[in-house]
Amino acid sequence: MSIFGYSTYRKMKLLHTCIQPMSSENSSVHVRKRDRELLKMVLGGEVAVNLATLFPYAFIILETAIKTYIGVNKSIDHIRIESFLLSIASFLHLLNSTSHFYIFSAISKAFRKDVKQLIQSTW
Repeated sequence: MSIFGYSTYRKMKLLHTCIQPMSSENSSVHVRKRDRELLKMVLGGEVAVNLATLFPYAFIILETAIKTYIGVNKSIDHIRIESFLLSIASFLHLLNSTSHFYIFSAISKAFRKDVKQLIQSTW
């Protein structure tokens, strides 16, 4: 995700140097503002949420697999704690797929405006 985010950032910088809107100066400012909001959503929101919600699950699964492979005898309390942490990590893993809408709503004013227009146009 971070690789694609950085690639998007570089591409947008290249486009701003090559192509500028022919209309008024306010239109150019509006385009650049939307681009900045897109970058904030992708780099700031998406990458941070993906790291926070996906890494705990992967780390716990990896730790469990390594301990099982090595053959470590676990106490009942250790198994319970591990199961509890795995259930929290699984919840975070599922939360990742639902968080994008809230990230976009929190970060981007343009996204909130577009969603509001979409809702108003359907009702």
